[in-house]
Amino acid sequence: MVDAIQSEIVARKEEINVPIQTIYFGGGTPSLLTLIQIEKLLDAIRQHYKIESDPELTLEANPEDLIPV
Repeated sequence: MVDAIQSEIVARKEEINVPIQTIYFGGGTPSLLTLIQIEKLLDAIRQHYKIESDPELTLEANPEDLIPV
């Protein structure tokens, strides 16, 4: 699934020509992704899009799946 999303990120890179201000992981349960998988997606975004210097980054999560630290 992560590879398919990464491919979609690359395929749509010409559709956004302004710096990205918000990166939102939502729908399904993106909180179940591993840190490595999230980093892989963020790396693809960084490689193919211009990003504001301090973007908002949000990850939707099911509260029942979260572990307090």
